[in-house]
This record gives sequence, C-alpha cells and structure tokens, in this order.
Amino acid sequence: ISIKDFEILKPISRGAYGKVYLAQKKSTRDLFAIKVLKKSDMVRKNMVTSVLAEKRVLALARNPYVVKLYYAFQSKEYLYLVMEYLIGGDLSSLLQAMGKFTEEMARFYIAQAALALDYLHSQSIVHRDIKPDNMLIDSNGHLKLSDFGLAKITLDGNDKSDSKVLGTPDYLSPELLLGLSSGPEADWWALGICLFEFLVGYPPFFDNSPDSIFKNVLSKQIDWTGIDISPNAKSLILSWLDRDPKKRPCFKEIRKHPFFDGINWDKILDMEPPFIPNPENQQDTFYFDSK
Repeated sequence: ISIKDFEILKPISRGAYGKVYLAQKKSTRDLFAIKVLKKSDMVRKNMVTSVLAEKRVLALARNPYVVKLYYAFQSKEYLYLVMEYLIGGDLSSLLQAMGKFTEEMARFYIAQAALALDYLHSQSIVHRDIKPDNMLIDSNGHLKLSDFGLAKITLDGNDKSDSKVLGTPDYLSPELLLGLSSGPEADWWALGICLFEFLVGYPPFFDNSPDSIFKNVLSKQIDWTGIDISPNAKSLILSWLDRDPKKRPCFKEIRKHPFFDGINWDKILDMEPPFIPNPENQQDTFYFDSK
C-alpha cells in the first residue's frame, strides 16, 4: 500500500510532528486521518525516535479508547501513519467553545481517559503528553487518546527514553520537568491537570511564560479562591497533583473514588455521551476548524 492508494481531501491539523490530513482510500471510499512526516525534518529536529515510538505504540495498542493505526508506510521523502478519522475533534476545541465542562461531563471524559491510561500502562506504555488536545471524540461521542509522539515503552523495567524535558509545560509533572526518570505516575499528574481545566476552564499552574509555569508546577500551591467545584472533584485533583509520584493514585485506587460514583466501569461505552458530534457530512472537519 502507498500514498497513491489515497486521495488527500483537506488538512485537519498541524502538530509538532507533522501535518494531519483527511483522506479517502480510493478502492473503498473509507475515510482516514493521515499523519504526514517529512523525513528530513524528522532528522533535523531529532524526531526520529519520537515518530518510531508513536508508530510502535499505535501498532501495539488495541483498545476502544486509543486511536487505531491502520497502515504505516513510507516514500523516499515522507513517512505516513494512516489512522482512524475521529470526526468530533478534540476536547481542547470543545472546552474552548463551552468555557468549561459540567462535573458530569468532566467525569465521563476523565473516566474514559483513565481506562485508556490503565490499558496503556498495563502494556508498559507511558503516554507523557496527556492534554485536552490529545483527547479526540469519535462519531458516537466517546473519547480516544491520540498523539503518542512522546510515548515511552518500558520493557523489563528498563527506561527506554531519554530524560529531556518534553511535552506541554502546563501538563508536565515535576519529575518530568526536573529530568528525572518518569513512569506512569506522570500521566496521572497530567490527568489531574486536565480534570481541573475541564471544571475551571484553565490549567491550575497557568502563567505568562513557560519558565513561570515551570516554577508554579515545582512549588506553587493551587489557589482555590472563587473556584466552585465539588469536594470529591477537589480531592481527586489534589491526590493526582501530589508532587511525590509514589503517592499519586493509579487506576486501581481511583476507580472507587467518590468522584466516580455512578460510573459503571464495565459498561462505560453504553453510557450516553455528554456531547455527540453532528457533522454536516462524513467529510466535515468543522470540529477541528475552530483551531
């Protein structure tokens, strides 16, 4: 299979690791999202390991809450990752449109993201770039994690990654910022940041410059003045935002947290999603266009 088997329809988004296009497979007319990476850029930006990590993680991941990779191939100049097209856009765009989410809405998305993380961690995969932009919504309104360019695979307890500072400053855990070895705990920290942002409308350590955000992440206490959220939500956020990674609860510990009362973890795909995309047609990219 090659890029000649697809008709490129229009650009969807542009990330740190290349552009993503909506494309149609000529033989079946099925729609896909194709991430196109220029090899010379990858080498110049030292991104080869990141891209190979993404390909490897997506190939390993078989889970309803993780974006599916259908094909990976290359031409002389480009590398192509052909993934499912998720028409609902990302949670960052949805949050921007709504200002903030209700607690019920945040609970639904955080629960699905937690299931995705539990699966990835069970496969020895740490995502390391959990943020609303990387949480996509499928046509039924369910969440799927995407963008594994910073993911790390640990095998036999060996840390296969370098310790460079990676990811988006607002969501980075203290140990990632300090260049210390990071495990799955860094993903739970980032999910705590997302939960705060979903309920309040901005991340808790937000500031004007990356340096100020770094300082806040490492030492600032969250200012809860004027923030109206339930005690259960606050308690879950604070437990995930513990600066000691060993004290952060993992999935097994949070599934019974009172914040998730009413969630049936085994039947979450049967729940009515809080938002269901209503595109004009299957090629509509409206939910991405607001970016």
